[in-house]
Amino acid sequence: MIMDNNFQSWFIPFDVFNLICHSLVIIFAFIFLFIIIGDKTCHTVPMLLVANSCLAELVFSSNLFWMAIFTLNNDLKRQQYEDSLCVFR
Repeated sequence: MIMDNNFQSWFIPFDVFNLICHSLVIIFAFIFLFIIIGDKTCHTVPMLLVANSCLAELVFSSNLFWMAIFTLNNDLKRQQYEDSLCVFR
C-alpha cells in the first residue's frame, strides 16, 4: 500500500521545543528530589507526598521525552507508520 507523506515543515521545530520542555521538567524533578532527599527538614509526611509526585512526574516526563525523540527521528527521516490503532489516536 502506498502512503502519501504529508510532512509539514513545522513538525521539526515543535519536536525540538517538546524535547527542550521535557528535558527541563526532568532536570527540575531531579533538583526537587535531591533537595528533598538532602535536607533533613524536608523529611516530613507532606514532603514525602511531594517527593512521590516528583518521582511520578520524573517517570512520566522521561517516557514522554523518549517518545518525543522517536517522533523527531521519524520526522527527520520523513517516515510514517500506519498501524491498526491509528484510527483511535
